[in-house]
Amino acid sequence: MSALYLHDIHGFLPPQQTLENLGPGLRLKRSKIKLLERYHKLKNICMDERGLTELLEKPLKRIVQEASFPDSVKYLVYSKTVLMASPFQYDIIGKLKSRCSLPDAHGFSLTMRHCGGSLVALALFRNLLSDQNDQAILLTGEKAFSHHIQVIDGVTVMGEGTAGVAFGRRPTEWKIAATHSSIDGQYSTHGESSGVARLDRPEALRAFSQNYTRQLADFLTDTIKRFNLTWDSLDSVIPHNVNESSWRSIAELVKLNPESIYLENVGKWGHCFGADPFLNLVTYLKKQSPAPGSKVLMVSVGLGATYSRPEK
Repeated sequence: MSALYLHDIHGFLPPQQTLENLGPGLRLKRSKIKLLERYHKLKNICMDERGLTELLEKPLKRIVQEASFPDSVKYLVYSKTVLMASPFQYDIIGKLKSRCSLPDAHGFSLTMRHCGGSLVALALFRNLLSDQNDQAILLTGEKAFSHHIQVIDGVTVMGEGTAGVAFGRRPTEWKIAATHSSIDGQYSTHGESSGVARLDRPEALRAFSQNYTRQLADFLTDTIKRFNLTWDSLDSVIPHNVNESSWRSIAELVKLNPESIYLENVGKWGHCFGADPFLNLVTYLKKQSPAPGSKVLMVSVGLGATYSRPEK
């Protein structure tokens, strides 16, 4: 089977608001705001009054408008973190298909890998897309509609940026060379249901937070070996935007120059759920103008915990 390629990518970012202004609405004490600003380097969060359908429609419309053959879009897939991201019986994918003139696309959502699911979706597209002319569009990003979703205590604040990405078999300059994901199921032992459902318990969240940097460092070390790479062979690591401090700790553990990790947007947007790696890729491609043959490694983690990455 032929390789998978990135055909088009667009992001949408609501206006930036300072943590200082958002603090009261997020129930953040002054001390918590200072921790996020000074230690984790979070300054602004992209957030506004738009609903989820409109947030997702913005990047999707641009992809459909620029598509040479919009009829070739066979799948519209929404990767999300929150199980119920929209009201019960509200068909958000159906609404988007109608608004963006994709009546024949098969639509469905992915959720069990949480923020790591958007990169896991690439492995799914490898299996779904068989025809050279078929395309799949991935949508990701969410509305942080309650306090429990908006803030991961002492770690990050969720933003509302969204991304749309088109993939297919037709060759372009950006080839998805490989994908891999791993699940650490130990957190499911904190309760009778799924690990994420139990991560609202302080002891489980503490365990995840304490293990996070080491587990992600081990995952990245395995990635380099699995793909027969070296850190020097990569032009950049495109991360998720949880915070800057954790990425610098991870870089030290894996002996990677932290300047090789694309952290430019961490303090501007907040952690935009599964959209982070793709939003970062958009600005990386625009500002860095990588040469043909460049290699980048995209990385994300979902609470639970899922570690995922493709190499491009």
